[in-house]
Amino acid sequence: MNVAIAIFCCDRPQHLRNLLKSLYPIQGIDPKSVYFLCDFYRSTDRKNDWAETRQIIEKSILSHGGSPFFSQFNQGLANSISSGVTKILETHDAVIVLEDDLILHPEFINFHLRALQEYQKNIDVFQISGFTLKIQPPEEKTCYFLPSVATWGWSTWRRAWKDFKIAEVRKQIPKFNFQQRMAFDYWGAYSYSRMLESSLAGRNSSWGVLWNWYVFQNKGVVLYPPRSLVYNAGFDGSGIHCGKRSSEHWQLCLDEMQDDCNPSNFLFPSSTSFLSTQLIRQADALIKTRSRAYNDLKNLFKYFYHRFRFRAVRLLMSIFSFKSP
Repeated sequence: MNVAIAIFCCDRPQHLRNLLKSLYPIQGIDPKSVYFLCDFYRSTDRKNDWAETRQIIEKSILSHGGSPFFSQFNQGLANSISSGVTKILETHDAVIVLEDDLILHPEFINFHLRALQEYQKNIDVFQISGFTLKIQPPEEKTCYFLPSVATWGWSTWRRAWKDFKIAEVRKQIPKFNFQQRMAFDYWGAYSYSRMLESSLAGRNSSWGVLWNWYVFQNKGVVLYPPRSLVYNAGFDGSGIHCGKRSSEHWQLCLDEMQDDCNPSNFLFPSSTSFLSTQLIRQADALIKTRSRAYNDLKNLFKYFYHRFRFRAVRLLMSIFSFKSP
C-alpha cells in the first residue's frame, strides 16, 4: 500500500521544529511521499514567522526528502486540509495527516501503517486516529471503534475520502429530526449538531465537524488506540482554533506518552461491531449495552457543559432552530 504523510503548517516555526524532531527518522514510508502543505500567512505581523517556517521546510527536504507546496494566499485550515488531502490521495492509497503543533510517539507512524493495512478493505472503517480520549477500553491493549472522528494525528484511505467534498457535504446536510440529532450529539453529551450549524452559517471554519457528519451519515467508524500516541502542543495561544487553555482533559501529558506503553502490542478488533454503530444510533439499545468506552466518553464530554437545565434548554432550542442551508 502506497502511504503518504501530509504535514499542514503556516507560521508557527517552533511547533514545526518539534513535530519534525518527533517524526524523523521515518520507517515504512518513502521519504519522497512526505508532503509539506504550507498556507500563506494570515497577517503581515506573521510574515517573519512564515518565512522561518518556509526555511525549516526547505532544510528538512534537503536532509530527509519530501515535496513542498506553498500557497500564494491564506486558505485557512479547512480548505488547506480538504484540498491537500484530496490532491495527495490522487496518487496514494492512504495518507497520514499531521498538523504542525503535534508531537508524536515514536511508534505513531508504525501504528498507523499497521492499522491502515489491517482495515484497508473494510468499508465500514473511515479513519484511524492516533489520539484517544482518557477512557478505559474494555481491554487494556485492545483498540476500539467509535462513530466519530478525531483530528489530531489521523489517517484515511482514498476509498473513504474520495466522495468527501466540503461544498457538496454542506449542500447535502438535511434538516435533523430528533433521532438524528440525538445520535449525532451522543445523546446530548456533546453538541456536534450545534457545531455543524455554526459551520453551515459561516460562524466557524471547522472542516472536522463536516468530516464527522460525513462519517456519521455513511454509518462509518473510526479506530482509536487504547493509549494516545500524539500530544497536541497547540494550546499555547499560537493557533486560531484551540486558543490558550488547559488541555489536560483531552490528552495524555508528554511523560505519560513516553512511558513503557508499546503500541506494537496493541490488538485490532476483528469486527466493527466491537462498538456497534447500530447500537450507537439507537438510544434505548445503547443505554442497555452500558458500554464502558461510550459512557466514559459521554462523561468526559459533559465536563464542558454548564448546569443541566442550561444544557436542556440549549438542546431544545437547537432541535427546533436547525435548518438546512
